[in-house]
Amino acid sequence: MDIIELIKNNPKFAFTAVVAIIGVFFAYKRHSIASKKLRMDTSDFQEKKNKFKLYLADSYSVLTKKEKYLIFQIKITNQANSKNSFTGDLDIQYFNEKKDINVVKLKHQSELFNSIQHKGLNELDTNIRVNEKEIKSGWLIFKCPQHLINFRVKKFVITISDVENNSLSIDVYLIKDLVYEVENNKS
Repeated sequence: MDIIELIKNNPKFAFTAVVAIIGVFFAYKRHSIASKKLRMDTSDFQEKKNKFKLYLADSYSVLTKKEKYLIFQIKITNQANSKNSFTGDLDIQYFNEKKDINVVKLKHQSELFNSIQHKGLNELDTNIRVNEKEIKSGWLIFKCPQHLINFRVKKFVITISDVENNSLSIDVYLIKDLVYEVENNKS
């Protein structure tokens, strides 16, 4: 009964209370809508987030007169709803004289393709750009350090990383040698 008397004696209080209750109701509704929007935006962001697959098709070591190059044919599938850029790395795990495992890290450098004789390869750039929902395939190339030629390699690990540092790796245990026969054009 005290509240009813307060409302009868003070109509401004009643009006203020009604407006406050309506304000609380609309604030609750606004919060509910904002929460749903946040869930939708988070879901959309996760869909656009960098998702990709990696597949190794082939691999060779290419011997020239002075150097040894390692080439790998890969396929990158960008499953995201946005464009993405990738880089390629190679870890060579090898046994040293003491039979310890050491690792050499190399970066894919597309300019090395000029050093090999094999033409017509679908060369991947050093910075590999793949559009949304697209598949890109091609070759990576790495220059093998001279000191590794005499050591037994345990495995090669190809790692593809995107701009967000998400990465996928493939282990390669055997690489075929690609040897070019020199043609003598003496008449």
